[in-house]
Amino acid sequence: MNETDSTDSGGGLGGLLKGMGRTFVSLLSNRAELFLLEFQEEREHWIQALFLGMIAMIFGILTLVVLSLGLVVWLWDSHPVLALIGLACLYGGVSLTACLQLRRYLKAHQSFTGSMNELKKDREWLNREK
Repeated sequence: MNETDSTDSGGGLGGLLKGMGRTFVSLLSNRAELFLLEFQEEREHWIQALFLGMIAMIFGILTLVVLSLGLVVWLWDSHPVLALIGLACLYGGVSLTACLQLRRYLKAHQSFTGSMNELKKDREWLNREK
């Protein structure tokens, strides 16, 4: 039996420290892989949300411009100011509703939950071992 076999088989403090070091490196490696995977998922989530939001916003604005122009032209002879005030109130209400929905969405979304749960489990395990 050579010297490396005696330290690997748990023969002494050196073997114990090596085993603990390997466990620690393995733990860090697993946590880093989980974090990177969740980071990739978060990035894809936000890219898709931004892309869809931009498309919806562009075509929504185009629709509103055409409908607004049509309504103002239609009502220009009888009630032009009323048409403009009505459109402003409608757009303000829609904007306020969208802002409230966005705030609720962003508060409900939690990033990196898997990593945080694993770190919490690690902390609990370490506190239990003391």
